[in-house]
Amino acid sequence: MSALLDGKSLATLRELGLSERVSALKIRNGDQTPILATILVQRQSSRPAASERPL
Repeated sequence: MSALLDGKSLATLRELGLSERVSALKIRNGDQTPILATILVQRQSSRPAASERPL
């Protein structure tokens, strides 16, 4: 059995849900808008990675 999905309406529903969650977070955190941050962590090794080895 297959189902036809309407991507635009699904996206709108997801956006509304996220908007409500962000509003709740904003209220809870003293009117500060939450942001998304990424942190890159590199594992330290005793031997260099293949990309760092001399040719």
